[in-house]
Formats: sequence, structure tokens, C-alpha cells
Amino acid sequence: MARHNRGDGTERRRHQRFPLAKGLNAKTGRGRYPGRLRDISAGGAGVYLVESLEAGEDVTLEIDDLGSYPGHVVGPTRYDLIPIAFDSDEAEQDELIAEIMKCQGDIISEEDG
Repeated sequence: MARHNRGDGTERRRHQRFPLAKGLNAKTGRGRYPGRLRDISAGGAGVYLVESLEAGEDVTLEIDDLGSYPGHVVGPTRYDLIPIAFDSDEAEQDELIAEIMKCQGDIISEEDG
């Protein structure tokens, strides 16, 4: 995802973003579309899909090895990357971060071994 700032260089994101390549399916009111995760945080994700989505459109991401996360598109597609914000509370965000950390650990272990 493109970096978002307030015009003065100040970062707007509240959550650390992790690069994580995973397969996924995006479910919307129009259908179910395969795609790929590029990066993820407790608050959202950047995804590539075979179908374009519109800003404001509701979507549920079913991410391989992570789970299912409801959210919505928060901006226009840029360079084929669709920005998604998750509709989650703090406890759900904490659970997602734990899953991301577990995936990151698995990737590091595979590279070591």
C-alpha cells in the first residue's frame, strides 16, 4: 500500500504493517475472488485481486493460514493494490497480531532450516 501521511510527513497508520505473501479469497456482495496478500497489520491489509473493488465496498478476506476478516475498501486501487481496513475490535486485532507473528516465525524457521 502507498504510505499515507497528513501532508506534513506524519504517518497516519496506527498499526505496524508486515509484508506477508499469502493466498486469499475476497468475498463481496458481487462474488468471491481469488487474490494475494501483500502486507497486513492489525487494522488492515494491502491485497491484489483478480477483480477491482470500489472504495467503501464491504469485503471479507479469507487468508490462507490466518483466517477470515471482515472489512471494507478504504481507498482507490493504486498499482493494482487494494487497501482494506478491517472491521475489528481491539481483542480481534490482538488475536490477528498473534497469528501474524506465528506466520512470521514459521517463515523465519523455514529459511533457517
